[in-house]
Amino acid sequence: MTDRSAEALAAELRSLAGGPADGVWEGPGRVNLIGEHTDYNGGLALPFALDRSTTVAVRRRPDRRWRCWSHQQSSCGWPPAPVVAELDQLEPAVTQGWARYAFGVAWAVARAGVEVPGADMLVDSTVPVGSGLSSSAALTTAVAVAVDDLTGGHLGAQRLVSVCHEAEAGFVGAPVGTLDQRAALLASPGHALFIDFASDTTETVPLAGVG
Repeated sequence: MTDRSAEALAAELRSLAGGPADGVWEGPGRVNLIGEHTDYNGGLALPFALDRSTTVAVRRRPDRRWRCWSHQQSSCGWPPAPVVAELDQLEPAVTQGWARYAFGVAWAVARAGVEVPGADMLVDSTVPVGSGLSSSAALTTAVAVAVDDLTGGHLGAQRLVSVCHEAEAGFVGAPVGTLDQRAALLASPGHALFIDFASDTTETVPLAGVG
């Protein structure tokens, strides 16, 4: 969890959005022990999820608009201006900035056949950006689980891996495989996640000293 509790983040979203949050969700960062760049080359990898994470408080809206705020983007004072997008106008590589990762999830979930509602979202994170700990996957997985829960999509972890990958690779245009998303969505506490990308299989491996 971030330095702010789930209750504090939900209360802040209520102040920003004018109504109570429907819930708070979390996605972890990750460290990879072996296998960099093997996810798109059919190799092996051994990542594990961290105790550093990205947390999102979300409130559904009655329209087709998404508004996103972030504590990490508030250097000019609080509250920062929200980043706004209309769901029906989302297109790959058009939206710029950090929020395109969240918007990409909405776009990808809709492409999976789920009706995505409008939403207000407040983001907080302890995963450092640009540190190699996969802050982007921490954000996309937190948003994807939130949207799946709120819509009753029941996509399951494996399909959510594909959704998050499509958000990053298909919407944002980032040259990534699925290692980060699998680590965030499939890893277990105290275990690393052995991934064989050639056979598309995973196995949890006990790892001493990992949360």
